Amino acid sequence: MLFLGQNHALFQKTTITQTKTPMIGQDVPSYKLFNYALPPDYDPLDIQEFTTVLLVDVLAAHRRGYNPDKLLTIGTGAGRLSGVFLRVYDGQTVALSVDSTQASLSAAVAGHNINGYGGRSVYCIGQDLSVLENVPTAARFSLIAYNPYNTDTLHPGRLQRQGSGQSLLDQTLAEFIALTADYLDEKGRAFIVIETTKELGRHQRAAGQLGLHFRIEGSRPFEDHDYSVVLLSRQKTDVCA
Repeated sequence: MLFLGQNHALFQKTTITQTKTPMIGQDVPSYKLFNYALPPDYDPLDIQEFTTVLLVDVLAAHRRGYNPDKLLTIGTGAGRLSGVFLRVYDGQTVALSVDSTQASLSAAVAGHNINGYGGRSVYCIGQDLSVLENVPTAARFSLIAYNPYNTDTLHPGRLQRQGSGQSLLDQTLAEFIALTADYLDEKGRAFIVIETTKELGRHQRAAGQLGLHFRIEGSRPFEDHDYSVVLLSRQKTDVCA
């Protein structure tokens, strides 16, 4: 179950209408990225897929009328993140991946045009903190969402959880919040998925010390832990704005 803040209903299934929109030099599917409908029997394969879908669900519920036409994934695990979208939301979106080099990021930002696809972009990276050093123009993206859970931690019953993966990740979350503060979107915001079963106060203090407002936009349990999508922003803001 997805828990949203007050005055927000659980996100509703939306009928997906697939259309094609002529663009310069080619015909590109124009799918609305945040109008997802999860399969009724959906079961996440692992924590990375779970947190990616949680992130999308919250954004879908809160950002009404925001319809970028592609997902841009960058950095370690970029292909895996794109794979999540294509597997879970088959045929509903265009997912593109580039590596974390400066040249690739510069090309991505220039006109929001990757491999001939134009339009507004969603920028999403994984756990590799160093990729943030290559994003000097992140503020030109219309939305930035960070998912640090780029691990091989798998669902019980499929493969065993890797021994130290979670503890190592927990040690980097405060650092990840600190780095995120330097790479906000065009409205001075960023979304981040973090584990909030414990240490929530520490994460809130870390954001406060950086002058960021910290607001939980949605939460969901996974393997006896609570994970939340947090909005970090320079100013108090309406996420739907």
